[in-house]
Amino acid sequence: MNQTTERLFSGRRPGNRKLLLGAGNLLALWSLAFVQPLLNLLGNNPDFFIARGNTVGDILLLAFGFTLGPPLVMLGFEWLARLIDGRAYLALHLTLLTLLSAFLAIQLLQAVVSTRSALTILLALGLGALFVYATIRFTFLRNLLDFLIAAPVVILVVFFFFSNVTRVIFPSEEKVSLGATVNGDTPVVMIVFDELGTDSLLGQSGQVNAERFPHFARMAATSDWYRNYTTTSYFTPTALPGLLSGNRPVEDALPTAADQPNNIFPLVADDYKLNVVEPITGMCPQSLCPPDVNQARQLTRLTSLYRDLRYVVGRLVLPNRIADTLPDVGTNFADFDGASGPADGRSDELTAKARAGYKSQNEYLKYVQSIPGTASTFSMLHIKQPHQPWKYSVEGRSYNESPIDQLSRGTGPWIVGPNGIAVTQQRHMVQAGFADTLLGNAIARMKKVGVWNKAMVIVTADHGISFEGEGVPQRRGSELSLGSTANPPLMIKYPGQTRPRVDRRHAMTLDIVPTIARQIRIDGMYSTEGLPLQGPLPTRSVEISDVGSETYVAQMPEVISQRRRAVQTIERRFGDGPLYTLGPAPELIGKRVPANLRPTPDGVSASLDEPEKWDPWQPGEGNVPMFVTGQTGGLRSGVTLAVAINGVVRGTTKSFGFNGATHFGVLVDPAFIQPGVSGVGIYLVKAENQLRFLGGSG
Repeated sequence: MNQTTERLFSGRRPGNRKLLLGAGNLLALWSLAFVQPLLNLLGNNPDFFIARGNTVGDILLLAFGFTLGPPLVMLGFEWLARLIDGRAYLALHLTLLTLLSAFLAIQLLQAVVSTRSALTILLALGLGALFVYATIRFTFLRNLLDFLIAAPVVILVVFFFFSNVTRVIFPSEEKVSLGATVNGDTPVVMIVFDELGTDSLLGQSGQVNAERFPHFARMAATSDWYRNYTTTSYFTPTALPGLLSGNRPVEDALPTAADQPNNIFPLVADDYKLNVVEPITGMCPQSLCPPDVNQARQLTRLTSLYRDLRYVVGRLVLPNRIADTLPDVGTNFADFDGASGPADGRSDELTAKARAGYKSQNEYLKYVQSIPGTASTFSMLHIKQPHQPWKYSVEGRSYNESPIDQLSRGTGPWIVGPNGIAVTQQRHMVQAGFADTLLGNAIARMKKVGVWNKAMVIVTADHGISFEGEGVPQRRGSELSLGSTANPPLMIKYPGQTRPRVDRRHAMTLDIVPTIARQIRIDGMYSTEGLPLQGPLPTRSVEISDVGSETYVAQMPEVISQRRRAVQTIERRFGDGPLYTLGPAPELIGKRVPANLRPTPDGVSASLDEPEKWDPWQPGEGNVPMFVTGQTGGLRSGVTLAVAINGVVRGTTKSFGFNGATHFGVLVDPAFIQPGVSGVGIYLVKAENQLRFLGGSG
């Protein structure tokens, strides 16, 4: 042993200087392995904080707390170990150094090689132990580790002053008046849904399927329906600003009034009273749209932030195959594990914004009830529906989670075949039914206060979603899915309008603000890329920006053709009936299972995921168990299955392969999930709709 090694293993308790220097080494490795990846990701995506409504104080507490908190805890344990014995301290210190080095090694290994998770962990632990041994043996590495104590300072300085978060922490002054004059007084009500494509609403006739979506159909029956309307972005923080400003955001512009002051809110604020719910973006200046007085306290916001960021960190630092088992963090800004949802499934407690600390569905309904019946009012509501996570029934009841909740890589490609995609598409369409319910509430309110006939009512969505097929992204750039992702609905009911009109011109997101300006007669408006829909429109290309500023360009005829194919796919998968009959054999819905079924062949079976959810179930004891999922044995993928509740068929689906097993899943009407014991039966559907019992519960 050299002298350094002898001192290390002598059993002598380290002095305070040595204890603090060792804590600094842990701080350095912690910062490199955990803090830098997270703050680099958040620094490049400040929309995360804007969408959650986090304050500057929240961001500061997050950055300093995450950087210093865990190392301080480690220092506390090392101080206690030092009280016991020098060797105890040394063993703990070397173990912590090895583990932190191993986490850093995992990220380096995954950047250069692709191995199984177990092998990655073993290699990382070996490299971590080797690095720690080398620091004991070589003075150069010890000095390097001491030098790296400055790393957290550098990481924090870069995050605060040289990342995109800088503009959130040090925002420019908001411009609250654009010097325009409004000469009209027409009330304006704008309702913006999220992740809803026109194809999801259509039936075989090419019209809105009134049986599935009665309120969208009612809207279309009294409005100008711009069928060939396209968005400019797949991403809400860039799509919604375009909708609210009439211009494409400049590169790296934040979805805030400070970065994009030329938008509809300050444009009309001098003459119109604003009534705005804008959960994801901040385009309305705070002086005009002050923060909700009911916004959660900082402790609640920070608790929500911690709960969600632990999954983000896990996906950054864990081996890929382990990280893939964590909740998806790529399709929402919060509530990645669904923990902020209601516990009892009652619609008045649903979290429509899907994140703790913000407006619940009940508060959205309060907003609807606040739509005024007076002139010179501008009401705008962005409803984060039917955006995933898909967990709501048509009536707004939250339902149970399942092992097959995540069948795509975030907003990227689907990782299952058509039958698995169909299960998720059914969930999306049922949740679109919930969006339809919310639209119905808004229409009822407008009629009640007498503003329905007087107002300019705009119903649209920021972008759509694709259920095209395996390997095709659900909401990222792809030339195969523009008919679903690029074509959200746009319906505008002009004042006094009672008859429908289908407008097949190519309208765009950017046209909405100029159209409002024309209707309420604004003078002195800023220049927009969009054009008023009351006038002529030129032939335009479809241009949609993806995350990373990549732009996809297509022509409208191709988008229309793809939309037509998407509607045909919906019909082929589900038929054309009500939402709770969606499936490959809707004719079976409502039929009682015969008592004299033929026996099931040996080796063929089906089992429910978590059968205890149904046996017994009582209201108030969790989300309603209407998502019936499980696995089959002895059956190939693609076979038709029926699900019966208390002996009556309530859903049909097809099996599909996922993660090495054959799964199934189907939503059933929650009206038939009765309190107490609800017997669930899984049946194989044979020729001429003959059933064979496979398994079940109750």
